[in-house]
Amino acid sequence: GPVIAALYPVGLFLIQIFVSIGFSVFLINLVQAVFIPHLGVVGYFIALTAGFGFFIGTLNWFRKQDNKIFAYYLMRFLRSVLVSIHLY
Repeated sequence: GPVIAALYPVGLFLIQIFVSIGFSVFLINLVQAVFIPHLGVVGYFIALTAGFGFFIGTLNWFRKQDNKIFAYYLMRFLRSVLVSIHLY
């Protein structure tokens, strides 16, 4: 009951972060394969910028999908409970 309710948002956030990291690493490798042979070090920085932007964009997309999974809602609720009992 309560333990699952408390751990659900944390577990979901970890899954979202790992998915975002996985796709970002894939994008970085793809962009590096295309740009590094032609641009050298500049291609490396382009790849890192694209990967970081994709990582942030993916996390924002997950947050916008919260009306279906309620992880952010539950995390805000958990924080309000902790604040009310002076643990946060």
